[in-house]
Amino acid sequence: NKINDLHYYLSSQSPDIVIVSETWASPSSPNALFIGDCNYTIFRKDRITETVGGGVGIFLNNNSVIGTEVVIPSKYTHLELAVVDICTSLAKVRLFACYRPPAVSDCDPVAISYISDLCNCIDELSNSGCTSLICGDFNFRNINWESDLTNIPVGANSCASIFCNFINEHCFYQFVRDATRYSADGSSGSILDLIMCNDINFVYNVA
Repeated sequence: NKINDLHYYLSSQSPDIVIVSETWASPSSPNALFIGDCNYTIFRKDRITETVGGGVGIFLNNNSVIGTEVVIPSKYTHLELAVVDICTSLAKVRLFACYRPPAVSDCDPVAISYISDLCNCIDELSNSGCTSLICGDFNFRNINWESDLTNIPVGANSCASIFCNFINEHCFYQFVRDATRYSADGSSGSILDLIMCNDINFVYNVA
């Protein structure tokens, strides 16, 4: 229901790179549906189950950015994850677009398996020779980004603890500090959408 907004944004602002989570696309959805008449290349990973929702897309402006798709290992094809290498005159960036579906509970075995696979996949695809930038909707409502990364219970087996340990071990910094989703009455907010990078000086002006 935001296709027209997306087309307007691409055509009027001409951003170099756009990352979209929850595309709600299926494999039968043509790229032209998302790009319209704009001169962009899109790299997608659609949800392959029968449930509606999910999916991610990376849009690159053909006038300013050259990107190469990174192949996801076959054991991780169930993940809603797209990865692209972007090379500039100054640096090489490996860009990850992720979506983690909401979980029944933080200790749900299916959810733990998913976040474990997602962390392992990013670990395998992270390249020490370049900057890794991870963006997306991770649906972690209860992580306190000011304190939880330094107060992880030893041996805890929950989605949040697995994810926080992964961030610590790989020295990623999480840049979003304001709520990205609010309750229907606006009384409470959560940071669901994250921007993480292994170079603290690479990201700025997050709004």
